[in-house]
Amino acid sequence: MARQRPGFTLLEMLIALGVFAVIGVMSSQILSGIVDLSDTVRDRSEELEELQRTMFIISRDVEQMARRPVRDAFGDSTAAIIIGEPLIEFTRRGWQNPLRSPRSELQRVAYTVDDGDLVRQFWPLLDRGPDTEPIDQVLLRGVADVEFLAHASRGEEPSAGEREGPAPRTQEFRYWPVAVDADDDENALEAIELRLDHAVYGRLERLWTVAPRGDFLLDGDQPGLPGAEGRDSDGELDPDREPSS
Repeated sequence: MARQRPGFTLLEMLIALGVFAVIGVMSSQILSGIVDLSDTVRDRSEELEELQRTMFIISRDVEQMARRPVRDAFGDSTAAIIIGEPLIEFTRRGWQNPLRSPRSELQRVAYTVDDGDLVRQFWPLLDRGPDTEPIDQVLLRGVADVEFLAHASRGEEPSAGEREGPAPRTQEFRYWPVAVDADDDENALEAIELRLDHAVYGRLERLWTVAPRGDFLLDGDQPGLPGAEGRDSDGELDPDREPSS
């Protein structure tokens, strides 16, 4: 009599197929989660890199700030530092010129927000003409809110005999300059603060100290330095000068 070979019953086959199906579903879910995590990490890494690059550019601009007013498209003198609208506008040093183009090494820059994007603007000329348009650079996306603040000490401080308690703190100003005499404001300006709300990283705050007006690195009125041409002995703009780069 022939000997029967052992085999699997129908129930055992169904159980085995069910186990393999469960393992397959779990494996696909794990793989899908790993892919999603990889995409999220890459996106967050790109966002962090974009944020770090933006903060570096802003720090570089503010730390090289020059107290050099410019002329607008109508020929009127504009304050060296403006806060409010746009967010901030000022003159900075260190505009590299490797091609030796006929332009100044000072650069007029501004920061503004456009549809949730933080945009850096700069002008090819310091003193603008009617047809001078800024060049836009999108620095950071996903900006919920951003503002620049001026920290300044205004008013006369009490003498040593009259002062009681700690020294008075600086005041915050959302608009700058705040006085008719811009020179008084510039002398009082001590720091500039950035408050930025990012869609991913939340509230970010940075504070930069502004050097005194006579500081060599920040003062654009030093004789013989870029930006000093076309000024009188007091370092003011000559009203009869032609707009220059």
